[in-house]
Parts: sequence; C-alpha cells; structure tokens
Amino acid sequence: MKTSIFFTLVFLSGLANAQICNPNIVDNWGNSRYDNNYDGTVVDKQTKLMWKRCAEGLEDIQCSKGSASKVTWRKALRSAKESKFAGYNDWRLPNIKELASLVKRNCHSPSINKRLFPNTPSAFFWSSSPSYLRKHKSLQVRFLSGSEREKKRSFEKSRVRLVRLGQFKP
Repeated sequence: MKTSIFFTLVFLSGLANAQICNPNIVDNWGNSRYDNNYDGTVVDKQTKLMWKRCAEGLEDIQCSKGSASKVTWRKALRSAKESKFAGYNDWRLPNIKELASLVKRNCHSPSINKRLFPNTPSAFFWSSSPSYLRKHKSLQVRFLSGSEREKKRSFEKSRVRLVRLGQFKP
C-alpha cells in the first residue's frame, strides 16, 4: 500500500512539472526554427536573433546548475552590458516584441521550446521596453502562459534572458 502511494505521488509530481501543449494549434516554435550553436547560444532563424539558452543564473548544457536570478530592471540592463558570454560583448535585454517571439503559443507551463531553452522558469522576464503609459515601469513576458504585464523598474525583481543580433554559420 505504501509503495503504491509513493509511486502515485512520484508520478503526479512529474506531471506537475510537465509542459502542456495543444495539438490543435500549429507549432511554429519547433526545433527546426532554431540553430543550436552548442556553446550555450541558440539562433532563431526567423527573427535572426541569438539567445542565451539559459536564463541568467542558470548554467550547463541543460541549464540545471544554479538558480534563475531575480533582479531589478537596472540590474538586468547592467548584467547584459557586462556579459561576455560565449565570447560576445554585445548582449542586451530584449525588447518586448523580441522576448514575446520566444513564446510557444501552443504550450504552457512553460510556453517556450523546452528542448532549446531548458529549465526556463514559468515566470516573468524583463524586457527593455518601457510601459506605454507609465514611464517608470517596463514590460515583461511570463513564460507560464505567454502573458505580458508591466512592473516598476526601481524595486520589482524578475528574471532575465539575454539576446544579441544573430549570426548564421556558413
């Protein structure tokens, strides 16, 4: 009896972390859309942007070491400017349109390509875009469902994914 309860709990906890996708919505965010450079970066062939595979604070091939940092907007901008990841020095915070381009609209929990962006938290990520109405706020994307919101820049904290202009290999 105890063994069957244990296995049921293990099975259900695995489901709690499972990405849920709707097969009735066309998947425009499949693996073929991206080039994995095998250096911790991925190029989106559609937008021509190079993304850091791991959210800031995570590392290794599966982004499983560390924890995704939650920082203020200013700290996010500073960390992008200071990053020399994979030998590039032009990393930046994506604007809202760029960040939203990663949202896998047919999936949630998280709403991103899990193979190419593993262990992405189903959480809010900063963009560089200011709020349309409130200049002291910036826009964010939540990778739980792909929703957007605005948050105060000064003291609110969220996660960060860096981007740069992509370069295709010949």
